[in-house]
Amino acid sequence: MRLGYRHLNIIGSVLLLTALILIFVQGTTSIVPLALLVASLIILVTLVLKRKQLEEETMPDERTRKIGSTALSYAWWTGICGIILVFWADALGIWRPDTQTALGVSILLLFGSAVIFLVYLSSKGDTGG
Repeated sequence: MRLGYRHLNIIGSVLLLTALILIFVQGTTSIVPLALLVASLIILVTLVLKRKQLEEETMPDERTRKIGSTALSYAWWTGICGIILVFWADALGIWRPDTQTALGVSILLLFGSAVIFLVYLSSKGDTGG
């Protein structure tokens, strides 16, 4: 059975109300109210985003799908090369990042290059291949 927007909206609102009541009664020391709060916010944000997507009703064509897949492929390779560079910089003693810094650089490189390649290939109009 597939739940409609109205049902999910009611479920998300009830979860949010229950979470807020439990937070006021039990405080934030218990994990249950916080888990309910996060679950309700996820449901409600997903509903808002899906509703907005349905209002736009844009179907991606072949060209935009090709641009997206090519850009993400380039970003993946850029991220792998960046991770290899961080590894060798650490192994050779050039730069010794801690775990959080290395992970942050990797994530920033992966997401940043994905956005840059998507913008570049979209402005260019095609992938050239």
